Amino acid sequence: IPSLTKLPDNNERISALLSRDADDFYTQKLKDLQDRNAALQKQTNEEFAKAVKEVEAKFLKDSTCAVCQDLQLKVLECYQTNPNEILNCSGIVDAFTTCVERARMVCIGLLLL
Repeated sequence: IPSLTKLPDNNERISALLSRDADDFYTQKLKDLQDRNAALQKQTNEEFAKAVKEVEAKFLKDSTCAVCQDLQLKVLECYQTNPNEILNCSGIVDAFTTCVERARMVCIGLLLL
């Protein structure tokens, strides 16, 4: 039977071993959770990027064609001709604005030609 004076030393060694094992265990658990979180984050980012592309493809059709160029040119000419009387250009500006709004509505599908 071990003496009572040696028990605290053994208990301290056992506690130290258990503590080290617990530290190793929880360190590994933390690493596993971080790896899992990183994988989930990557998957979420990929799914989000895919969803963004789908929405853009569905709603943001590339239509960079110029619209109302003739009216735009007339507005520019009117401003150049009447630099001090730009209100004289209000009729052509209104026509240009209406043309652009109509083109926008056609582009987003709210108005048929």
